[in-house]
Amino acid sequence: MTKLNLMIIDPQNDFCETPKNEYLFNKTSPALPIVGSNNDMKRLGSFIKKNIKTISNIIITLDSHYRMDIAHTCFWKTGDNDVDPFTIVTSDDIVKKTIIPRTKDNKKQIIKYLEYIEKSEKKGLTIWPVHCEIGTWGNNINNHIQISQRTWEDTNSKRTNIILKGLDPLREQFSVLSRDNRKNIKCINEKLIKHLDKCDILLIAGESSSHCVKETIEDLIYNSKRKNLENIMILTDCMSPVNGYEEDTRKFLSDMEGIGVTITNSIDIMKILK
Repeated sequence: MTKLNLMIIDPQNDFCETPKNEYLFNKTSPALPIVGSNNDMKRLGSFIKKNIKTISNIIITLDSHYRMDIAHTCFWKTGDNDVDPFTIVTSDDIVKKTIIPRTKDNKKQIIKYLEYIEKSEKKGLTIWPVHCEIGTWGNNINNHIQISQRTWEDTNSKRTNIILKGLDPLREQFSVLSRDNRKNIKCINEKLIKHLDKCDILLIAGESSSHCVKETIEDLIYNSKRKNLENIMILTDCMSPVNGYEEDTRKFLSDMEGIGVTITNSIDIMKILK
C-alpha cells in the first residue's frame, strides 16, 4: 500500500461547530464556526484511525493570533464602537477616518499595507471576529483530530509536525506557505514547499476550504516544481467553506481539477490508491 502524507490545515476549535455537550463542558463557543466543520473533522479523524499504518507523516497548521490583530474586530473602531465582523476596511476608510485603528502606532504602515492589499485585486482587508487567540481553547486542535493524531503518534512512534501561522499582528496570513513582511513583500516558505514536493502522495484537508485551505494549496501549486500534480489530493468531505464563500470554493476546486490536482474524498481516496 502506498504511504500517505497528510496535511491538515487549521483544524481548530474556533473554526468548528461545537456539539452541545462539549460547549457545556468548556463553557465557551467557537468564534468563527464553519457549517459542517464538526462532521468534517469527525470524518477526518476516522480516516486517520482507519489508515493509522498507511499515513507516514502528518502536518498540522494552526492559525495563531494575538488578540490585537489587524484582522480582528477589536483592532478597529468606527466612532466609539468596534467594527462589525466581515467589514471590509480600506485605506480610504482610514484616510477619511470613517474607520480607524485603535492603536496610535504604525498608522502610516497600516495604510500602506491596505494599499498593498488593494493592489492585489482585493477590495480591502476583511475583518473577522477575534479567533484562534494564542493560549485559548479556540486555538486548540479539534478533539476528533487531536485524539486520532495522538493515536497515530503512539502507534508509529512519530511526532506530528505542527506549524503556527498568523503570528504577525499587523499582517493577515491565510496560507502557511507565504506571508507578507513589514515591507509588503510576499515571502514564500520555500523550505516547506520543497518538503511537500518530496511527498509521493499528499492529502490535504482542513478548514476553511474558501480561505486557508484554498490559499495554501494555491501557493503550493504555483510555487511547486512537482510534475505529478495528480498526487496532490484534496479531501473535499473533510473541509467546508466560510458561509457566503461557497461559490469561491466551487471555482477553486474546479480550477485545481482543471490543472490536474485530484479532487476526491476520504472514502474514494483508498479506492484510488489500491
